[in-house]
Amino acid sequence: ALIQPQSVLAGRDTRALREHCDREAPLQALWATRTAVFDASVRACAVVLRPGGRPRDHPALAAGPSVAIVDRRDRPQPEPGHWAVHAARALGAPTLPPAMAGSTSGTGSLGDLATATAGFRDEYYGLVAACREWDGPVGDEPNRLVTVGSVDPLDLGWGRQTCRLGGQRWKRPIIDLDRLDAKVRAWVDQRLEPKVVLATQSRVLEPVVDRQGRLVPATPLIAVSAPSDQLDLIAAVLLAPPVVAWAWQRWFGASLSVDALKLAARQVLDLPLPADRGAWAEAAGLVAGADDVDPDRASSVAKRVAVTMNRAYGADDAVLEWW
Repeated sequence: ALIQPQSVLAGRDTRALREHCDREAPLQALWATRTAVFDASVRACAVVLRPGGRPRDHPALAAGPSVAIVDRRDRPQPEPGHWAVHAARALGAPTLPPAMAGSTSGTGSLGDLATATAGFRDEYYGLVAACREWDGPVGDEPNRLVTVGSVDPLDLGWGRQTCRLGGQRWKRPIIDLDRLDAKVRAWVDQRLEPKVVLATQSRVLEPVVDRQGRLVPATPLIAVSAPSDQLDLIAAVLLAPPVVAWAWQRWFGASLSVDALKLAARQVLDLPLPADRGAWAEAAGLVAGADDVDPDRASSVAKRVAVTMNRAYGADDAVLEWW
C-alpha cells in the first residue's frame, strides 16, 4: 500500500509507471480524498498493489478522510494505466453513457473539428511586457488581452471586471503589438483569428466564442481554432456535462483542486463528440444567440446548452445534476 500525490494517477510522465504496475503488480484497491489529511500541501491517495497478482476486474474503492468503501462495480473497467478513473469514481463521478466508457465515444473527437494551443512562459512574459490599459471608447480598442479570470461560460468580463496579470490589476487590458518581440508577435498574430477561448482549472469548462478574432489569450487560456461555422458547435461540446465528467475522470488529480479540471491543449482535442447531431445543432443555435448578452442571461443560456448537450450524448439526469 503506497501513499502517493493524486497527480500520480493521471500524469503523462507517470503513465509508464502505471502501465508497468498493471502488468507486474496489478492494482487491487484505491483510496482518494478531497481533504488534506497530511501536513504536505498536496492531496494524497493510496494505491494497493499485489506483486505477481492477477488484475482485478473491479479494484476496491474507498473515499476519505475516513475510509468509506464505495461500490462502483457497475462501471466498465478503464484502459490500462488509467487509474484516475478509479479515484474520480470513488469521489462520486456520475455514470456515463456506455458509448463514452472508453478513451473516445466512437463518434469522433474535438480534434476532428479544430486545433488547440496555449501559450507558455515566453508568451506569458511577452504579453505582460506589452500590456497596457485602454483609455479610449469601448469598441474601438485593438487586441483585447483576456485572462482566465475574465472568462465564464459564454461570458467575457473584459472591461466589466478587473483581472490580474503580471502582479497588476487591469480592467481593459490590451496588447501593444509593437512592443512584442518577433517570436511572441508571430504567436499573437496566429491567435488573432476566429476561435473559442477556453478557461480550464475550474469545476466546469468555460468557453467564450471570439467571432471577430480580437482576443489575445493569456496563459493558461486555451485557443481552440476552427472555421467560423464550427465555433458554436465546439462551444456546445465544451459545455456538455458528460464531456466535463469524462474529462474529470480521465485526468483526475492534474489540478491543484480535487474537483477542478486542468486540461492541456492536446487533451482538449481528445474530448469526444456526441452521437445525436440534431440535439448538438440545437445547442449550437443557443450558443449563437448568446452573443453580447448580460452575464445573468449568459449563465442561463449556458445551462440550457448543457441540458441539450446532455441529451445529445445520451446521458441521464444524474450527469446533469452532477454538472
